[in-house]
Amino acid sequence: MRRLPGVLLTLVLWALVAWPALARDIRVPAGLHGDGRAMPALAREALAAYRGEHPGDADPGVLFRLQLAAGQYREALASIDAVRARGGAGSGWLYLQYELHARAKLLQAQQRVPYPQAWRSAFRDRFGTLDDATALQAEFAFGGNLARMRADFDAARAAQAHGTMPLADALELIRKYQVQDAYSSFVPLFAAALAEDDARRYATSTARSWCARRTARAFRRWSCVRPARNRCRRC
Repeated sequence: MRRLPGVLLTLVLWALVAWPALARDIRVPAGLHGDGRAMPALAREALAAYRGEHPGDADPGVLFRLQLAAGQYREALASIDAVRARGGAGSGWLYLQYELHARAKLLQAQQRVPYPQAWRSAFRDRFGTLDDATALQAEFAFGGNLARMRADFDAARAAQAHGTMPLADALELIRKYQVQDAYSSFVPLFAAALAEDDARRYATSTARSWCARRTARAFRRWSCVRPARNRCRRC
């Protein structure tokens, strides 16, 4: 009997050490392997677990993705602002594509308009305020391979068994869902919106050329354009 207090103390200490690890498991919601409508519920549960593990020091770069997936668009905007507040090159328009997606979702709910109409309005109001050089850089965040994004999400979802999953796996699955969900919403709308923005900003010449727009190994053919003030637009 003299050893009982020591045994109890050992069990208590083990529980304190092991509990955070046990708490990291996230319940796999019913329907996860269906059409994806279970993902917002998974995002909400993962968001609560992530905040529980990081009281006071949660990474806003993780938070905004969870919030977008959970449908918490106003909170996601605040988290994106917190990411930008860290500073760095291009921080003023970092994650602009997700900001506009969140703003469109809010506008869609507030004004009861279709998402395409809400997104075009958000794009004009926000992207249209960027200066020419910033707009040229920011536009590339709006492009992506939708088929690959969907395949990445489907593969990550298929790898999850029923029951529970580690929080780290849940965060990665939600990130892939959030990316493909947002891009599949706005990519079909972007080309027309950008053309409208270009028409407002630039005078288009009849000559066409290759413009280095993405990286040294990826070029896209665009109209060679001149700003209305006759300065070359990086062609």
